Amino acid sequence: MELLAQSAQMALKMRSDARDIFLAGVEAVDPARAVDVALRQKQAALAKAHQVMIVAFGRAACAMAEAAMSAIGDKIGKAVVVTDHENLRPVEGARTLCAGYPAIDPGGMLAASEVELAVSAATPKDMVLVLVSAGGPAMLCAPPFGISLGAKIRLQDMLVREGADMKEILAVRHAVSRINDGRLAEKAGGAQVLSMIYSDVSGDEIIAVTQGPTARLFQRNATAIGVLEKYGLVGRTDRAILDYIRCAHEGRAHAGGSIENLIIGGNGVSLNAAAAHAAKCHGPALMGQHRVDEDAAVAAEQLLVLAREVGSGDGPLALVSGRVARGGRNHEIALRFALLAEREPLARPWVFLSGNTDGRHGPHRSVGAIVDRGSCSWMRQLGIDPRRQLTAGDASSVLATSGDLLLIGDTASNVTDIELILLG
Repeated sequence: MELLAQSAQMALKMRSDARDIFLAGVEAVDPARAVDVALRQKQAALAKAHQVMIVAFGRAACAMAEAAMSAIGDKIGKAVVVTDHENLRPVEGARTLCAGYPAIDPGGMLAASEVELAVSAATPKDMVLVLVSAGGPAMLCAPPFGISLGAKIRLQDMLVREGADMKEILAVRHAVSRINDGRLAEKAGGAQVLSMIYSDVSGDEIIAVTQGPTARLFQRNATAIGVLEKYGLVGRTDRAILDYIRCAHEGRAHAGGSIENLIIGGNGVSLNAAAAHAAKCHGPALMGQHRVDEDAAVAAEQLLVLAREVGSGDGPLALVSGRVARGGRNHEIALRFALLAEREPLARPWVFLSGNTDGRHGPHRSVGAIVDRGSCSWMRQLGIDPRRQLTAGDASSVLATSGDLLLIGDTASNVTDIELILLG
């Protein structure tokens, strides 16, 4: 009896540790804090600027803009903030707009025009501060002049019907843009352009993160044509779109002023912070490889293999791993891991957490889930068959009933999915 009580107490402590480790990873990439820290390092450049035009777009745009406006104060010339429906709120002193994401909508056209106007108001004596977070470039969906939004939407719909993946769709979508491929920076009238980027991309590559509003993408258009050829869409694509993609780089001038692109927060920062906290509160921390698994079943199996490989020794151990944030998979991965570990038990007590730093999980208000070696047994005691629920595609409700959902509130910091395995 005493042994059971000790085991239950250990599980509770490990679950608490897992939550704290995860929160350390989330807090490390707080968008407002990241902007504040970055701006402190740019005080000299800000002091030289006559005015600062602020444009912020993406899921964390409101928080990033508020931090920047607080730091810059009276030097603000214009401020435009663009975010999605879920994260929209008023930002004092800024024009705040809503744009569709991930789907294209007319709100993105208006938002792109307002961003262009704010940037175009800059003079060579000014600075343009561009704040980019997840989904931002996609929200500014305006096609080049002479191409209708309807034509762009029809092309995207054709790509979807032909089975193009999201990377291919984005390659075409961003090639048919008057904002991306460095075009936003070209509208700055010779002003200094400082772009602060909040990365949700593995490796934090500037072009991959931003889709290019302030960075030239010299290979993007060739890639877009290749996608259209692959799916036999060249002959079915609006002629104006084809002409634009093929000739987009001809006759373009340099933006004039200096352009600096800075990654101020990303998945690497989050995972490193989680690992550092794990070492403090639980035990030695190992970093797993950052993955881009699309399939939850594959991810769960790989994580169990990792747990078995690193868990052969003695003493507490933490394994911190991450995936490109995709949304909608954390519940399924957690339940799959619990079922696999029940069928093929680990030699040591364990707790597993899978969560997204965004604070939400697809349509759910939960960020993910925390499970342990008693989770599946407890579900059955509650009259739930976890495997049947998983097969039915309903991991979320069974985890809610068992009390295993992870809730932290909305953060808008969609940089990574974090997976933690704590071994006792």
